[in-house]
Amino acid sequence: MNPASGVRRMTSGFTKRDGTFGTTNLAATGRTTLAVWAASVQGKSAALPPTEYGPSVAVAAMGTFAEDYDYLGDLGKTPGVDFDLNRQNVRFGVTPEFPSGTYAYFTCIDGAGNTVFPDIIGQEFFGAVAAGPNRGTVTAVVEPVTEYVRAGQAAAISVSATNASGTVAITWTSVEGATYRLETSPDAATWTTLAAAVTSNGGDRTTYATATMAFNYRVTLVALAAYDIRGSGGVSGMGNNALVALGTSGTARLVNIATRVALGGAAGTPIPGFVLSGTGTKKMLVRAIGPTLASFGVGGVLADPRLSLMSGPTMVVTNDNWLATDAATMVDVGAFVLTPGSKDAALVAALTPGAYTAPVTAADGGAGVTLLEVYDATGTGALSVVNASTRGFVGVGDAVMIPGFVIAGTGALRMLIRVVGPTLAVFSVPGALADPMLTLFRGATALAINDNWSSGAGASEISSTAAAVGAFALPEGSKDAAIVVTLPAGSYTAVVTGVGNTTGTALVELYVAP
Repeated sequence: MNPASGVRRMTSGFTKRDGTFGTTNLAATGRTTLAVWAASVQGKSAALPPTEYGPSVAVAAMGTFAEDYDYLGDLGKTPGVDFDLNRQNVRFGVTPEFPSGTYAYFTCIDGAGNTVFPDIIGQEFFGAVAAGPNRGTVTAVVEPVTEYVRAGQAAAISVSATNASGTVAITWTSVEGATYRLETSPDAATWTTLAAAVTSNGGDRTTYATATMAFNYRVTLVALAAYDIRGSGGVSGMGNNALVALGTSGTARLVNIATRVALGGAAGTPIPGFVLSGTGTKKMLVRAIGPTLASFGVGGVLADPRLSLMSGPTMVVTNDNWLATDAATMVDVGAFVLTPGSKDAALVAALTPGAYTAPVTAADGGAGVTLLEVYDATGTGALSVVNASTRGFVGVGDAVMIPGFVIAGTGALRMLIRVVGPTLAVFSVPGALADPMLTLFRGATALAINDNWSSGAGASEISSTAAAVGAFALPEGSKDAAIVVTLPAGSYTAVVTGVGNTTGTALVELYVAP
C-alpha cells in the first residue's frame, strides 16, 4: 500500500506437492488425491476413486497438472507473510492507475523471466457472488479498462544512414503501424528532434529522408498501433534506440593516427588529441616515440619523451619510459616494436566517450623529433574515434609535420582534413604558421593538395562539412588549408609544410564527416 516502495516479483501462494511445506508427496503416493483448493473448485472429495487416478510422476513430471500444486494457505502458511498471492492469484495494492488501491490478478514469473504456475488465471475467479435474481450471472463488465504495454523489445532497432547528394536516408527495422521519433546529434550527447512522429510504412523497415547533416542519428519507438498492444508476443519495447555514424560506409573506422613533429626550443610542446564518440569503453594505446626513430634513419630524435593522457584538466595516466607489459598490446594493433629498454613513452588505457589530449614533453629538457601515435586497441564496438588533432611545430626538412592515419574495415570514410595556421592567432596561439600547405598521400601517390581553403572549388563543401562535424569556422579568405575526401580502408599520410619554407605552429585536424 506504499506507492513509494520498490518493485519486486510477487511470491505465488502455490507450491508443488512434493512433500515440502507439509504437502503430500505425489511421487510416493501417486496422483490419488486432490489438493484442498482443487477439491473445492471441482466439488469433489479430496480422495479420488481409482478410475480418476492420475498418471505416475515417472510418466508425467511433477508440475504437469494444476492439481500437482497445493495452496500454502491450506497448509497453515500466512498470506502477506509467507507468500503474496491468494489462491485465485490475486492481491490488493496501489498502482499508478489506482492510487487508492485495487484487486489485481498477477501472472507469475521466475527470476529468469520464465512463466511459473499459476502462470494464468486458474480454475476460479476472485470475488463474491451477488445476491438477488441475477445471482451468479454476469452479462457485462461495466468498469472501464485501460491497457498498458510495458514489454521489452525482442531485438534492438537496427539503423543505417546513407548520404547521397546532400540527402540523408535513415532506414530502420520497424513494427507495422508503430510510431518513431528521429533525432540527430553532433556528439551523441545533445539531441535535436528531426521528426517527432514517423509512422511505419507497413513493411519491416522504414525510411526517412532529411537534408540535415550530422554525425549521429537516433531512432526511438514511441508508440504502437492499437492492434499491436494486445497479447504478450511480438511487442516491441518503448524507448529503444540506436546510433549510426553518417559518413561511415560498411565497417570503416579510424584505428590509428600518427604525427611526426618537432619538440623543444622554438618548436615548443606538441599536443595530440582525439575524440571518442558512441557508448561503452575502448582500450586505447598512445605512444611518443623518440629514440627508436633513429633505427628508421630519422636524425635529431628526441632522446627521452614523457607522455601524459588528459581528459580536460584531469590527468588520466602518464608515462616516461614504456612498460614491457604493454608490448603485447603494441603487437596486437600492429605497431612497430620498440627497442628494449629504450626511453620511448607509451601508455594503455580503457577510455569512455569524450575528448582527450596527450601533451608530450622532454624528460631531460632536450629537443628533437618525435612520433606521436594513437591506436584503437579494441578495433570494434560502439565507441569509435571521430576526431583527432595535433598541435605542433612545422619546420623544414625532417622537421616538417607529417600526420598519418589508418582506416580499417570495409567500405569508406568521408573525412575533413584541416591544417589551421593563421586562424590560430584568434585563439592567442603565438608563432602560428602564416601559410600552411596540405598534401594527402597514399603511399607515394598524392591524392589531394590544398594551399588556401576558400580559394578552390570545394570551399562550400569544406565549410558545410566543418559545420556538420562541429569544427570551428575558418574565416573566408584565410590561408588555412583544408580538404574533404572519401577514402577506402588503407594507410594515408598528410604532409604539412609552410609555403616558401616558412615555419610556425599549426593545428592538424582529422574529422570523420557526414
